[in-house]
Amino acid sequence: MRLQPTHAWAAIILLGTMFHPKSVIGQLPKSERIPSAVEECEEGEQHTPLCSTWKWNGKEYDATWPDGSIGKLTINFIKSGMNLSSIQFFRMDQIGSHAGIVASYVYNLYDGKSRRHRVTRSDSSSVSVSNGQLIRMYQGVSKFESWRGTLIYGPVEDQRDWKSQPFNLPTGTRLPFSAPPPAQSDSSPLPPSSTNSGLNPQKINATLTELDSAARELSAQWTQFQKDCPDPTTDAVCLEDKRQVTLAMIENTKSRIQLIDQKISFLDAGPQDGAAQQAEDESAKKREELKAALRTFPGTLANLDKSLAVAKQAGENR
Repeated sequence: MRLQPTHAWAAIILLGTMFHPKSVIGQLPKSERIPSAVEECEEGEQHTPLCSTWKWNGKEYDATWPDGSIGKLTINFIKSGMNLSSIQFFRMDQIGSHAGIVASYVYNLYDGKSRRHRVTRSDSSSVSVSNGQLIRMYQGVSKFESWRGTLIYGPVEDQRDWKSQPFNLPTGTRLPFSAPPPAQSDSSPLPPSSTNSGLNPQKINATLTELDSAARELSAQWTQFQKDCPDPTTDAVCLEDKRQVTLAMIENTKSRIQLIDQKISFLDAGPQDGAAQQAEDESAKKREELKAALRTFPGTLANLDKSLAVAKQAGENR
């Protein structure tokens, strides 16, 4: 079942524009361009970077996070008067370990103090975001945070068929909460490959526990998809969901391997007693199991891509 926009989602949309009281969602000026990808980082549950690369598919962005989240994001442009003031990304997770998340990622194009325009020349290949505004709602709990990363621009022709799709908000929508002032954060962009130097064994174990739980949720969703549309199937929607779950599982597995590597490094540097050796042996065994699982994913993706292409072609020929 596909999620539909709710009053809570409408509140998220409105909150994203509250920082510009006179703003409206409008069309993209011809001088501006749509990022072909967005490298984004936000804070995870254990205060570690949670990073993702959003990839433009011609209509929206596909994104997966290491915690098993799978999201679709649309892009809209906010104007203040006649001037473009912000870029806003709307996220909705319909599948994945945190299905039901709705969020708004806002990048203000003007510096709050000097009002200096932040967008670089139209021929620039990327733009850094240092203190974007993130409003996220999940299971009735709302959070106001910041995000950072890089907007990456591809060829102009990649966006020739795109048109901004403003949301139609329900009449009489009321905000359940008020947005606080934007949080201050480090000005340097954090790429998805970065790691947190503040990690310690306790934080690594806590994060691994969360990622293990997310992996079990993704595995359960995959099992359900196999029941709903067993192979071989021509259900393009189901095949795409399977593909997104597989991509999320890949990111989750890579992150767990990286954390286990760091855990083993901590164990090597610590006291060399029997308990530490046992923990290191168990971690090394788990790492090899994850690496073996990671090697199976490319074949799974290739089969899904082939089946998806056949399903889409069959749909076009009808």
